[in-house]
Amino acid sequence: MFLNPDKEDLIYGIVYFLISAPQVPFYVLVILAVQLKQKSSPNVTYRLVNCINYCHGAQSVGHNLTSMLMIFPQLQIEYPIIVRIIGSLFIALFSAGLAFMAILAVIRVLIYSKNVANWKISRAVNVIEGHTGNPQLCLYFVGFQVAIVVIIISLSPPTAYFATSGAFAFKPPGWFFDNQAPYASIFNNCAFAGFMISLGISYISYITIVVLIIATKRHMSVSNRKEEISILLPYTIVILYISGGLVYWYAVTENVDLSNRTSQVIANIVWVTGGYWTPTFLVVFHRSIRSGIWNSADGMLCGMKSTNIANVFYVG
Repeated sequence: MFLNPDKEDLIYGIVYFLISAPQVPFYVLVILAVQLKQKSSPNVTYRLVNCINYCHGAQSVGHNLTSMLMIFPQLQIEYPIIVRIIGSLFIALFSAGLAFMAILAVIRVLIYSKNVANWKISRAVNVIEGHTGNPQLCLYFVGFQVAIVVIIISLSPPTAYFATSGAFAFKPPGWFFDNQAPYASIFNNCAFAGFMISLGISYISYITIVVLIIATKRHMSVSNRKEEISILLPYTIVILYISGGLVYWYAVTENVDLSNRTSQVIANIVWVTGGYWTPTFLVVFHRSIRSGIWNSADGMLCGMKSTNIANVFYVG
């Protein structure tokens, strides 16, 4: 296996690796921390948060693999089916991540509405799991089902097309929609519309949460109210970043000029670095997540030390 003889592509591959490599352990720690929080305080929102983390974390693994394709280009020739699978998973995971973000936002609106309390949302999960039933959960199911229907209608057709057709292809220095494939241009526009619809549902839901919190402030402590309202700022940044990245990405994709790679590199770097926003804000704005990360990291280190000590004193 030899390094890429094209120095420009080799440098791009190394840059991709340096940017994406820290994401994998970062997501592992955040996922473990959220799981600890879920165990101590069972809540459907934590489950959905980790669904988002799983989607983004898996994409970070894909970015690492992409950097290897850039550094060792013969992998593209020897394992074309693997490259195609990576592209299919990329588009599926990206769509799923936006869908889970929208569903989470809708559920949080229902949690802060006057008709559905947090404990009822948790019981609604039990209903889905077949443990119990409650007619008061009607609003939850209506809102949840509406969100699911809108998201499925907007995201499923283009996602299914690009995941099965291979039209989301690797063209060094990154991944792009292949508009030369049959019907690719149509589904490309549908995907863009579906992404924007999901982002719109998410942001409108969080604006609604702030309105509900202000309207019902007498039912919340000052600290909790400030904490929830403060979530809107990072969420606004995430929405604007993803939206801006998508607009730029599609502008680049419509006119892929293989002789000018600067815009392509920027588009892919925007995608890769976007993976840091969600876990970073979780850590910054949630003290319990920070504590969980320290506990998880400490547990891992203790486990490694115990394993090393056991290996030292083991006599075969």
